Amino acid sequence: ALLERTSNLEYLQISRCRVLEELFPSQPEQGDTKTLGHLTTSSLVRLQKLCVSSCGHLTTLVHLPMSFSNLKHLSVKDCHGLKCLFTSTTAKKLVHLEEMYIMRCKSVEEILAKELEDTTTSEAIQFERLNTIILDSLSSLSCFYSGNEILLLSSLIKVLIWECPNMKIFSQGDIEAESFMGIQVSLDPNEDLFFHQDLNNTVKRRFQQNVRTLFELINRFYFDYCMN
Repeated sequence: ALLERTSNLEYLQISRCRVLEELFPSQPEQGDTKTLGHLTTSSLVRLQKLCVSSCGHLTTLVHLPMSFSNLKHLSVKDCHGLKCLFTSTTAKKLVHLEEMYIMRCKSVEEILAKELEDTTTSEAIQFERLNTIILDSLSSLSCFYSGNEILLLSSLIKVLIWECPNMKIFSQGDIEAESFMGIQVSLDPNEDLFFHQDLNNTVKRRFQQNVRTLFELINRFYFDYCMN
């Protein structure tokens, strides 16, 4: 096991592991050369910052709900094999998460995935300290969360969504984000935020605007082509 005795680990950065397929597997296979190893639960109790980048074969960030109770910063970049980061069960462990940066992961379809089995409960997913979400250049992203459980995002003021052309909605379920002021749709932080009613409706309206803009561009191109 990797770092199995480092119970005081607070910062972990993994980069350019070309054969890494699963970061925290449930049962690493004996003699499996494609798996870097695994971090035991005791290694993660104090983990506050996790950065993963350029791991092209990584398909699973977290397989089972593990102890991330102190994680504050999560950054995932250039991991093109990932389709999601967490399930809703794991997300409920991230009660202290403050910052989330997901960038240039072309296969990511959602950030939080609902459980495969029907384990839906009335328990909400609480990200009450999460103040920063950056979703940058995620061409396959359709939503942040595909399940129906309530998202509690009381500290979230704005979300940066850039180059995510297929993001149609933030969550399938209800969202409580009373401090939310809008989406930052430009890399310039000084530009006005885009806002429409609430977080879900803001994402929906932005997607609709992008579709209309694309449609207008196609029509204009077709008209110019016919005129010539």
